[in-house]
Amino acid sequence: MEKSKKIYGIPDKDYFFDNWIFIIITLFIFPPLAIFLLIRRTILHRRNLFKIGNILIILGFIFFSISGLFCYATTIAEYTMEEIDLLIYFIMFNAIIGSILFILGMYNKIKARRYRKYIDLIVNKKVEDLNGISAATRLSKNRVIKDLNTLIDRRYLERYVIDEKRNKIYLPEGYIEELNSIKNILTRVVTCKNCGASNKVEEKVGSCEYCGSYIS
Repeated sequence: MEKSKKIYGIPDKDYFFDNWIFIIITLFIFPPLAIFLLIRRTILHRRNLFKIGNILIILGFIFFSISGLFCYATTIAEYTMEEIDLLIYFIMFNAIIGSILFILGMYNKIKARRYRKYIDLIVNKKVEDLNGISAATRLSKNRVIKDLNTLIDRRYLERYVIDEKRNKIYLPEGYIEELNSIKNILTRVVTCKNCGASNKVEEKVGSCEYCGSYIS
């Protein structure tokens, strides 16, 4: 049986450097720190994993646009050699940062799409067989097991257990019995718009059991 090696916890509170405004401002002042804060926020806040790809892509296009504006600036006025060198520096700087953010965004977007597929198969469609999941996702079994362990470690599938000998991922019997015992109380099933998992809820507004996003 594969055991989780590390736990990704949700912080007790949000610090000022977790704020999106602070991260975006830092991105223009000191991009390496901003990228680190983006990765940190993604790890600590489960719901962000499914959004961070689009955010990084948008930020990448913003830096590309700034680079384009500096390029345009070189065509509308005359500059000294020192000013041209400075403009070239800003063009290259913004183009490189934009490229890094765009590549990271596409990587995270592809990863999020893959993780949504896992959640749909396991949570919504009740697929337990690892070979079946591998076939449905067109990924190798080893890749699937590695991804599923990541989802378990990061608390998207925190109650699930992977048993490689039995070739399955499943919920322990104790938790299934707990779900059955409250089945009559839970009144409706809501699909999370963030990760795609089905949630049984009683309240009008709640949070997704798998990614922590608000659902209603």
